[in-house]
Amino acid sequence: MRLLMKKSILVTLSMLLIITGCAKNDQGKIRAAGVIDGDIIEIKSMINGKINNINFVEGQDVNKGDTLVKINCEKILNNLEELRIQEQEIEINKQRLKEKLKLSKARIDYLEIQTARFQRLNKDAAVSGEKFESMKLKLLEAKTTKYDITKQLSVLKLTQKKIQNKNRYFTLLLEDHVLISPISGIVLESYNIVGETIFPRDNLADILDINSLFVEVFLEEGEMSKLVINQTVNIFIDGLENQEIQGKIIKFGKKAEFSPKYIVSEQERKSLLYPVKIQLSKKNIDVLKVGMPVTVEF
Repeated sequence: MRLLMKKSILVTLSMLLIITGCAKNDQGKIRAAGVIDGDIIEIKSMINGKINNINFVEGQDVNKGDTLVKINCEKILNNLEELRIQEQEIEINKQRLKEKLKLSKARIDYLEIQTARFQRLNKDAAVSGEKFESMKLKLLEAKTTKYDITKQLSVLKLTQKKIQNKNRYFTLLLEDHVLISPISGIVLESYNIVGETIFPRDNLADILDINSLFVEVFLEEGEMSKLVINQTVNIFIDGLENQEIQGKIIKFGKKAEFSPKYIVSEQERKSLLYPVKIQLSKKNIDVLKVGMPVTVEF
């Protein structure tokens, strides 16, 4: 009878040790509740105008570089067309002046030869001094004409540069009338409709960067001291069975998020919570939504 009682006591103690060991293992895991969050990009207008096209709807996936919104730009296109016509006129005038310059150089060459000949004849008294002076004046007029043509070409070149600068300005302004998605993500919200007039800094849409999803949880100082950067964690989606996603710790908060106004006691200090940021794995990331509650297991 005593032997049976001893065996019973040993079995009971063994079971207690096993249960105690299991409880410690469970206590070794840290669980914390959190919410899915991410970087949201605001698509804002840089100019004012009427919306011609909106190429997205709320909840739609968009890729980096996709055209999201087109704002009316008829005035800019008209300005660019006018500049194009002006530049064509300048090119025509440049060609005309270049031909005149070529003829002017040829005339100067001819008059220089004639002036030199008249100078020799004048020395020999073969021609009058009046004719020689007249030839010199013609040569001077030809050189003056050449100078004027050269100056006109310089003015045209300067005008052409001004037109090119204006052209570049309107081209850049035209780019502001087409809003491009800077990231790949999901359109969370749209704020305008086609035909509506918008103004600078107006927000047209919010896009969630799908590569920036994270979870932020709050832990006690003692719990946080057991964790390390880049440590892998498991994330369970509340309400969905068999939906487990991995993540890794990327940041520890330096300051407690909840701190008393005055100096706290040692007991109160244990209740201070520190933020821990977790980056989510891209695997199965399509099931995640911003604001979705999750449980993080360290």
